[in-house]
Amino acid sequence: MKPRTVFLFAAGAVIDWKGPKTTDLTELVLKSGFKTKNSNITNTQFIYSRLLSKTNKEKINFETIIDAIEELIIFYSKNSINLVNPFFKCDFDEDDFFNYGSNLIEEPPNLINDKLTEQQKYLVKLLLNLLTNVNRRISNYTEGKDVIFIEENKEINSLFVNWVKNKEDTTLRLYTLNYDNLFKVLLEKEGISIFDGFFKQPNTSLSGRKTDFNKLLTNFDSHIHYNLHGSAYWKVLYNEHINAPFSPLITQNNTISLSTDSRATITELEKGKSLILTNIITGYKKIQRTSFPPFK
Repeated sequence: MKPRTVFLFAAGAVIDWKGPKTTDLTELVLKSGFKTKNSNITNTQFIYSRLLSKTNKEKINFETIIDAIEELIIFYSKNSINLVNPFFKCDFDEDDFFNYGSNLIEEPPNLINDKLTEQQKYLVKLLLNLLTNVNRRISNYTEGKDVIFIEENKEINSLFVNWVKNKEDTTLRLYTLNYDNLFKVLLEKEGISIFDGFFKQPNTSLSGRKTDFNKLLTNFDSHIHYNLHGSAYWKVLYNEHINAPFSPLITQNNTISLSTDSRATITELEKGKSLILTNIITGYKKIQRTSFPPFK
């Protein structure tokens, strides 16, 4: 058995490929979303200003804002159990925040809960809008060979591949906090086999590939590339084959979806304690989300 070498890649690892910094995604999220009712700022800017009045600027980024929206979705549930000790305290005037207008849509079909309040519907659409924009930003540098293998990237692509080839006497476990599969694509083009934690389930109409969590943990012979905080290529689906009120199923797809379908679901850790599960994990509930494969 070859020795294993583990690498953890953070946001800075993809900057040379024009990948976004945390500050870039924060700016993107602040500009996204809907306008508030009585001003020209977005809902995300409104949330940012509220958070800024409670804590330091350095502690607020796109994850904090998305997490606040997810908390508000739970806060506005009709189920009073969900209102016990909310992490994000709703202490603002709703008329200053909600601007329904054309933003109020039919209940998103990918959410299993059929009893969403009007506020939840608005917030879910806002959340899906933000996730779509984040995915679109990821696609700018990682979606398709015509983006990754351009002449401008030739040198940096070669440097990365050669760096990996120089470690051929070890089994690589490449973990990333980014939402792309850039390094996996680069290695596979060179004929280097690498496992991403998912497999194609035979004899099924299910879109995408399911998690092979056991192989991810026990296979010490294959190179591994894994997205610890989720991926723009993941989708959250409802697993109708599991007999449970809320049973999420996350699949890996070959392309990034820029639509708002199958991007989030309301699930439960236990009866009465809801959680928003999306294709990426953010905020203080990262530990709770790791209860579900493939985040586990």
